Amino acid sequence: MTVGEQRRGAPLPSGPSTVHVVVEDPGAHHARAVAAGATVVGELIDQDDGSCEYAAADPAGDVRSSGTHRPG
Repeated sequence: MTVGEQRRGAPLPSGPSTVHVVVEDPGAHHARAVAAGATVVGELIDQDDGSCEYAAADPAGDVRSSGTHRPG
């Protein structure tokens, strides 16, 4: 889990916390999530630091982002 500021292009709702799951291949992870019926709320985006991520809501409406993590 990582903690930090909301990143550009990440349309996440405001809240006390967010969860970011680090995955090796965000493109494949995104495709599997979409195929499984995930509600994508932030499409895949390449960040300035070289990481790539997207955000999806679970059936309860909780938003989680998934992507690579490139510590600066």
